[in-house]
Amino acid sequence: MNASLTLLVLWLMISPLARGSEALVVGGLSPDQTMKVMIRATGDLPAGEIRAADKKEPLFEFDAGGYASFEAAKDKASTAALWRPDSRAVAVMTRTTKRSTDVKLFTIAGSKVTKVQMPDFFAGILKDFGVTEVWRCAFERPLRWLENGDLVLHVSGDCVINSGPQEERTKWFEYEITVSPASGKIVDSKQTLVRLKNG
Repeated sequence: MNASLTLLVLWLMISPLARGSEALVVGGLSPDQTMKVMIRATGDLPAGEIRAADKKEPLFEFDAGGYASFEAAKDKASTAALWRPDSRAVAVMTRTTKRSTDVKLFTIAGSKVTKVQMPDFFAGILKDFGVTEVWRCAFERPLRWLENGDLVLHVSGDCVINSGPQEERTKWFEYEITVSPASGKIVDSKQTLVRLKNG
């Protein structure tokens, strides 16, 4: 087999892999269809990118977690986006560990993408229970956008409280927390569920 034929065979073998090395995040296309959130394979762990819908070059790159492989990260349970209806902001959920996710918030003005510094949602929640750390689970996901442009997140997890019968100390909690993209601050926090957690 000559060199040209060998290169052609190698290209045909590698090409499908290269085409499959990136994917549109679930919910990743903006409402006005001008922007998209992508996930891309980069060795062991994937990377996230915000791009113009018709471009390959990223406008902004971000860590897409630190746990899931590229194939697992493509699943909506690991990575998902929620665009604001005006396409000027997007919240991206990524999986950080087997039992945790976090949300990154970005604002978009033309071709400029800015990452909003998010507060520690769990610090305030854990104060409600008189503890300082979660037990095993800590999940964040974008829930909905409000008409005023604020973002509502669903935040859930577990903790072990310091009082009461031993079998009743492990609690599962769920909150709805509203964040302002303009300030990155929490503007509302509402407990929606607390129950005993078994296992």
